[in-house]
Parts: sequence; C-alpha cells; structure tokens
Amino acid sequence: MHTMQERLNTLETEEGIALAGMLRRGEVRVPSVVFEHPGIRAWVEHWERAGVCFGKDDIAAVQAFAGKQLTEEALGYIDAMDALGEIEVRFRDACSELVKRHKLKYAIENAAKVLADFDRRLLPPGAVAEAFQRLQDAQADEVPIKTAGLAFQSMLTEARKYQGKAHLGLSVRTTPLFSARLDGFRGLGFMAGEPGTGKTSLAMQWAMDAAETNTDAVVVVLTCEMSANEVMAMTTTRLTGLCYLDLMKGTEKGSLDAATGLKQEPGEIARLSRAQGKVDALMERFLVVTPDDFGGAFLGRGAAGRDLFAPVLDMIRRAMEATGATRSMLVVDSLQSLPIAEPESGSVTGWRGGDGMERDRYTIAGLNALTSKVDAVLVVSEQAKGSQGKVAIVNMLGTGRSGYAADFVIMLSDPTTYTEGGADGDAARAKHYEQGYRLVYATIVKGRAGMNRGAELLHFMIHEHKFVEGAAK
Repeated sequence: MHTMQERLNTLETEEGIALAGMLRRGEVRVPSVVFEHPGIRAWVEHWERAGVCFGKDDIAAVQAFAGKQLTEEALGYIDAMDALGEIEVRFRDACSELVKRHKLKYAIENAAKVLADFDRRLLPPGAVAEAFQRLQDAQADEVPIKTAGLAFQSMLTEARKYQGKAHLGLSVRTTPLFSARLDGFRGLGFMAGEPGTGKTSLAMQWAMDAAETNTDAVVVVLTCEMSANEVMAMTTTRLTGLCYLDLMKGTEKGSLDAATGLKQEPGEIARLSRAQGKVDALMERFLVVTPDDFGGAFLGRGAAGRDLFAPVLDMIRRAMEATGATRSMLVVDSLQSLPIAEPESGSVTGWRGGDGMERDRYTIAGLNALTSKVDAVLVVSEQAKGSQGKVAIVNMLGTGRSGYAADFVIMLSDPTTYTEGGADGDAARAKHYEQGYRLVYATIVKGRAGMNRGAELLHFMIHEHKFVEGAAK
C-alpha cells in the first residue's frame, strides 16, 4: 500500500504516460476529472465530448478551453512520455495511480469538510467515522476486475512487441547458442554452480552484453559481494585481455603514461581507451551499484509500505526515463549475500525462526514482484556443498523453494572430461587451470514456455573473466 504522501506527490509524468497511452490505444481509459494538469485535462474533456481525432481542429478546440501555453505543455508531455505510454504495464500503472490519487484527494477534502462542520456541531459523530472510513478505503490498493477477454487482449499487445524480434527476452550475443536456447532473458531466473565455475564472471558478462545488444534496455548490476570497482575491474579484464594484476599494478615492460597515470605499454593503453569508450557509450543504460548505495539493507514492505526493492526500482525508472529505454534487467550477485532486513526488527541477521526459511520466502516473494516492473531478473546463487557436481533445481543452496519459484534456472557444472576420468579427469582439469581456462556446461534445468532445456559447453578464460561457447581451441 502506498503512503498518503506518496499518492499526493505523484508526478505529472504519470499524467503524460496515461494520456500518451490512451492516444496510442484510441480509448479513454480514465476520465478527465483525475488529471491535475489543466492542459491534459482539457484534452481528455474534449475527447469525452467529441471523440478525439488528433488533428489541427482538436488542438484549436483544446486551446479554446485551456489556452495556448497549457495546450503546448500537454503536447510536450505526450511527446516526452510516448515511449513509456506504449508499455502496457507502465501505462496501466499510471492510469491506476491517477485514479487512486483522485480518490485520495477527494477523501481528504471530504474528511476536512466533515471535521469543520462537526466542530460547529452540524453533524453527528457517526459522520466523522464514516468520513475517515472513506479516507482509509481511498488509501487501500484495490484489486481490479480482470476478465479473460482483457487478459487475451493484453497477451496480444505483448505479442505485438516481439513480432519480428530474434528473442522474446533480452539477447546476449557473446553466447548466441545459449541465448537462442533461452530465447533471451525474461522473468525471474537463478544461476547456481559450485565454486570456480565462474558464476559471477558469466553474470557480469551477460549484464554488459545485454546492455550492448539491446539498445532499448537499461541493465543494473546489484553486487553484494564485491565493490563496484572490483566489478568494473572484472569487466575491464574481459574487454582488454589484460589480467587483473597487470591492470591494477601495471606491466613490467610498461612505462608511465602521462594522460592516464598508468604504467602500461602503449598497446595496453589503447585497449584501455577502447574499453572506456564502450562503457561510457552505454551511459545510464548500464549501472553498477551496491547495497551501500541504498543505505545498506533493503527494508521491505514492512517499512512505510514500500516494495522490497523500491530503491532499485526507482533507480531503474529514472535511468529508463533519462535514456528513453523501454525494457530493463536486474542482475543480483548473490542471493545469499542480499542484506534483507527483517521488517519488524530491521535486523539483517535476526530473522524470525533463525533458520533462513522466513528470509527465503520473503526475499523470493520480493524478487517475484520485481518481474511485474522489470523485464528480466537474474540472481546468482550458491550450490549446496553436498550437491557439488549435480545438476538439478534442488541442488541450489537454500530451502529449495528458490528454483521452483523462478521462470528459469541455470546450473553451471563440470563436463565429463573432468568428472568421469577419475585421476585423469582431475589431471585434465588441473592442466586446463594452468593454461588459464576451464570447461563449463551451462544447463537450463528449468525453463518457461519457449525455452529449450539442455546444455551448452562454455570455455571460461579464467584470468580474463570471459566466456566463449565451445571447447578450447
């Protein structure tokens, strides 16, 4: 439930999204009375009177009611919010918020009038109770009535967005075979594997790849185990081919570069410059954040009625508005390191029951709720110690509910080259490690409609934090 102040402070952005979305769909979804901006309200009033045919005559008619300046402001909102108005979920949320804000405002005004009249002894005490019941009802989130016909139309609207696209979800071109098997990232997914299989490296690669491949998407990395600097060092080693120590300490044959202050060879400086250009070009479409950026812990719905990941959602929303993006992806590393605060006590470590089951249920519910506003959520998880090498949903660390709540689950595991050769397999893995790589199978053990379960062999270049498909050359 939103707080009263949050409802009253709804930005005019919502009005622009609602109007732009109604014009795209050719129907008045919410009445003119809910709009606060006089120019936007005049547009909808004209629509209600005469039916809208967005032309010169309509502009003149609106100007007659609202004046030129307010009409032009309304047109500016339509242009600025047109892309967001096209997104069904964003449009529906905006319309719902406007209706709720209007109901709340009316309830507050009514309650104030009742109190004023009561002070003059003009109303019985029961009228005050009734007025505040109305106020409470106005603040409550109503569950809308949704017929199967509306769901069918919504499904067709979603299908139209993907007509002609390579994948239903966000594509990643650095692992094209796996991307095709997954049909792009969408919904809530978990990726687990034993230590050393490169879970974090692969998640970071997919994150930046998704931002580069899908120019209409914002991608946010929420890193709970590493600092933002460490994530960017991992990304830079992948983009440049420089190993971590050479990147951070400089190379033996390098000389001090005056422009950067780094002790690198000229060719390495050039590679670093190209890497910086790639990262800079993504701007607000690729963000790396830590829990400290949001106060250290996620307080959840128990705190002022906010959603569990409300601060992250707000950052994604602002990044989408700044870039004009229409899709988004959140990558979380990792599930076990998320500082989720117990809503009553505010403690991260003192959860009820003490066995983690309540925390798991609470966190998974929050992650599931994210998918109504974020197109794809990828969460890195550990694999249970007693299940090392096994590939199944139940082998994820935790209560076992995590994998079953997801739309897809990816397990990273060793190939038979390592597991079925006994001492020879161990020797082969050790030799590959010495050569700087490891072979890993990425297996989709659970996938929603359109996803093709199965495995792709990946070649993990350890020092470069980079994955390519297929065996080593």
